[in-house]
Amino acid sequence: MSVWNSSETLIERNNDVLRRGLFTTKYYESLLTFERNPNSAYRIYSYQADRLAACLRGIGLAAGDRFGIWSPNSTQWIIATFAAARCGLISVALNPLYRKKEMEYCLKKVGVKALLAPEMHKNDYYYQILTEVVPEMAYSRNGIIESSTLQEFKHVVLLTDKDDLPGVIPYKKLMASACAADVAAVERDALAVDPDAGCNIQFTSGTTGNPKAALLSHHNIVNNGYYIGLRNELNAAHRKICVQVPLFHVFGLVITLSSAIQHGATLVLPSAKYSPTANVDALIAEQCDYVHGTPTMHIDLVNTVRNRNVTGLRVRTAVTGGSPVTPQLVQDLKHTLGLATVKAGNALVTPLGLQESMGGGDHLLIGGSPARLPHKYPTYKKYSVYGLTEATAVSFQSVPGEDPQRPLHYVGDLHDHLEAKIVDEKNNIVPFGATGELWIRGYQIMKGYWGDEVKTQETITPDGWLKSGDQMVLHEDGYGQIVGRLKDLIIRGGENIAPKEIEDTLTTHPDVVDCQVIGVHDDRLGEEVCAVVRLREGVELNSKKLTLHCQSSLAKYKVPKLFKQVDSFPKTASGKVQKHKLKNMIESGQL
Repeated sequence: MSVWNSSETLIERNNDVLRRGLFTTKYYESLLTFERNPNSAYRIYSYQADRLAACLRGIGLAAGDRFGIWSPNSTQWIIATFAAARCGLISVALNPLYRKKEMEYCLKKVGVKALLAPEMHKNDYYYQILTEVVPEMAYSRNGIIESSTLQEFKHVVLLTDKDDLPGVIPYKKLMASACAADVAAVERDALAVDPDAGCNIQFTSGTTGNPKAALLSHHNIVNNGYYIGLRNELNAAHRKICVQVPLFHVFGLVITLSSAIQHGATLVLPSAKYSPTANVDALIAEQCDYVHGTPTMHIDLVNTVRNRNVTGLRVRTAVTGGSPVTPQLVQDLKHTLGLATVKAGNALVTPLGLQESMGGGDHLLIGGSPARLPHKYPTYKKYSVYGLTEATAVSFQSVPGEDPQRPLHYVGDLHDHLEAKIVDEKNNIVPFGATGELWIRGYQIMKGYWGDEVKTQETITPDGWLKSGDQMVLHEDGYGQIVGRLKDLIIRGGENIAPKEIEDTLTTHPDVVDCQVIGVHDDRLGEEVCAVVRLREGVELNSKKLTLHCQSSLAKYKVPKLFKQVDSFPKTASGKVQKHKLKNMIESGQL
C-alpha cells in the first residue's frame, strides 16, 4: 500500500527558538544585517523582543490574543514576531500589499487586538489606510480604540517619528514604557508557553475567494525550520543568506528565518521591499552563500547581475519556490551566479506520456513547468521540494548526497517524523506507484483554520491526516512525484491568488455580467492574471476602466493584467465553466 512513515528523533519541543534553541556558544554571535546598517547580534534582537513583549503586556495583551504585523521586511518585523512568541501571543502575518478591503477582512476574521505597522513606506500609506479601515482612530483616547465593526481591535503601534497622530502608540514611546522587572518577567514566563499553542496565523488563498487563516504552533514552526536547515546544508562555513522573499510568508518565516536562526546562519535583508538592485548590492557587499527568492525574483537577479557585469560572487545555493522554474532560469542561475545548487519548491513531474509530446529527452518539472535539463552540465546539483502552508512549509525535500538523477523526477524524500499516503476519490489507499491525492500526517500539520471549523474538518481528518489537494505518486522509498494540482489557484511570481476574489470584485462593476479569472503563461512571473468577461449588451470592453475598478479593492498583484471579452463561456454538460478551455484558447491565440 502507498503509505510511508519517516522516523528520526524529534528535536526538543522548543517554544522559544530565539533563546532556548539558539543561544549556545556556537551561535551566540551570529549576525543579522539589514539595509547596510551595522550588523546586530541575535542577542540584541532577543533583548528587544523581550522588551516589546513586556510593553505589549503593559497595554493589555495576554496569551492567545492576536497581534498583527503589517509591514515590509524590517528588523522590527522580526522583533515583533519573536516578541509575540515570547509572551504567548499569536502573531498574524499580513501581506504589506493589502489594502482597505483586505485589511478589514483579515482584522475581523481573526480578531486582531493590536497591530504593528509603519506610518508609510515609499508610496504605501499604511496609516492612511488604517484610518479608513478604523475611522474611530480619530477619537481614541490614550491609544485605545473603540471600533463599531472591529470590537476586538484596540491598539495601533506605529513605526513613526511623529507623536501627534490620532489613534496610535508610537513604537519608540511604547518601547520606553517597560521597566527592567517587566522584561525579567517575560524572560521567566516565556519558559511556560505551551509549545503546542498557536504561534502564527498565515492567510492562505483558496479557490473560494477570501483567504483562510491557517494557525501554526510553536512546535510546527521550530521543528520544520530545523529540518529544512539540515537538508539545505546550512552550516558554519556556508551560512550567509540573502533574503529576497517577504518575511510574512512561510518562505520567509519558516524556510528562511526559523531555519537560519537554528543553524546559526546570518540573514541579510537588502531592503524593506523587493529591489533587484539592492539584492545584487547585498550579494556583493556581504558575499552571501545562499540566496532565497521566487523564480521571478531570481530572473530579475540574473538580469541585474548581467546588466551590471558583476563578477566574483560567492553564492553557492539558490533556494526557490512558490511557482514554476523554467529550464532557462536553471541554466541562467548556473552560468550567471556560478551556483553549485538550486533547491526548487513544489516540483511538478509530468506523466511519462507527455515527455514524448514535448520532444523526448530528460525533463525536470519544477513547480508545474517542464524543464529540459542541460546535458552539458552533468555535475550541476538539482534539489526539489514540496510543501504547503497548512503543513507549515516543507513536507518533501531532497536529501544531501542523494543520487543526482532523483531530483529530475521527484519532489524529494518525505521529511522526518511525517507520514504520507496516497488515496483515491473514495479515500482508499492506492498501491505504490499509483496516482491519487496526497495526505500527510505528523508534527507539522496546522492546528486548523481560525474561525472555520467546518473547513478545518474538511481538510484534516479526525485521525490527523491533512488532505493536500495535490495529486502525487508515492514510491516505496518515500520519494514522491507531484503530477497535478487539484486547487484552482493562480500562482503569479510566487503569490497565490484566489480567482473568486477577483471575480467577485469584477462582477460589482455595472458593465460586467459575468467573469472568469484564470492564470495564463508569463515568461517572467510564471502566470499572469487574466479576466475573461461577459459585458452588458452594447457595452465594449474598456480594460482601463476595469483595471481602475479592481485597483480600488484589490492588492496590486491581484489586479488582472489582461482582459478578454466573450459572449459565452465553454461549459460542461452539467453547466460548469471549463476554465482550462479558456486558458488554452487564450494561450493559443484563439481568444
